Amino acid sequence: MQYATTENPEYVRNAENYEEDVSTNDPSATGVKSSCLLNELAHFHMTNNCAPNIMHDLLEGVCSLEVHLVLGALIQEWHFTSDLLNSRITSFDYGLVESKNKPSTISANKIQNPDGATHQTASQMWRLVRHLPLLTGDKVPEDNEYFELLLLLLDCMDIIFAYEITTEDTLFLKHIIKDHHSHFLHLFPMRHLKPKHHLMTHYPREIRMIGPLVRYWTMRFEAKHNYFKRLGHIVCNFRNILKTLSYRQQMFLCYNIFSGKDLGERDTEVGPGSTALSLFTYVETGTKKQSRT
Repeated sequence: MQYATTENPEYVRNAENYEEDVSTNDPSATGVKSSCLLNELAHFHMTNNCAPNIMHDLLEGVCSLEVHLVLGALIQEWHFTSDLLNSRITSFDYGLVESKNKPSTISANKIQNPDGATHQTASQMWRLVRHLPLLTGDKVPEDNEYFELLLLLLDCMDIIFAYEITTEDTLFLKHIIKDHHSHFLHLFPMRHLKPKHHLMTHYPREIRMIGPLVRYWTMRFEAKHNYFKRLGHIVCNFRNILKTLSYRQQMFLCYNIFSGKDLGERDTEVGPGSTALSLFTYVETGTKKQSRT
């Protein structure tokens, strides 16, 4: 598994070999402790139902590792410095929508030790990995092998994160995942593929089974949950944490409603003149809302 660049159909679990592993009753050899309770459902079997989370597999796994490995190699080759990289990360115009989750700066210690915590959220890594060619491309030769690894990863992500994928796309994805994994092993011979690298080899088959994987990721749920995690840390009251967080969230929602804030007020900025939101306010209240300048 640590050096496998493609999926081997002989080792893919199905209902038959799964039941054989259960009856063998040897978890150390088969990796199966007991039969899954969900298999008792009428139209469900765990071997036929897969929903990988590409946020954890890629944004918090493969992308994090390879971005720091590639940056470390490019800095070691003197294409640019960490100071220049961080300066461009902080000053780059990510656009109106993506500016809310700008990537954090990357310390020299993190570049030297790419394993472990990244200090980037999944949203920040999503922006960093896609904008990295724009941030550093002018400093790196076109035939650089380390930069090629990053571009191969982005090619994989273009299909994996797409909302519409054809069967032909999955066949192409299988080949570029193989190229990417092989190139990784070539550039970093002292390393092996991580488990999340291995999960990528199953993506083409899983997409054909259940459709685009981006429809099953947990990004939006994690973003909503982040509010409650921060709130729980602030209130420090865990006696009835569900009631506390629910009450605070509803009070926050009421505040936003009764304060009369326009929808998307934090995201847009307009000059003099009328907008759809100001027209709506005029129709509802009879008073014209002043546009921000």
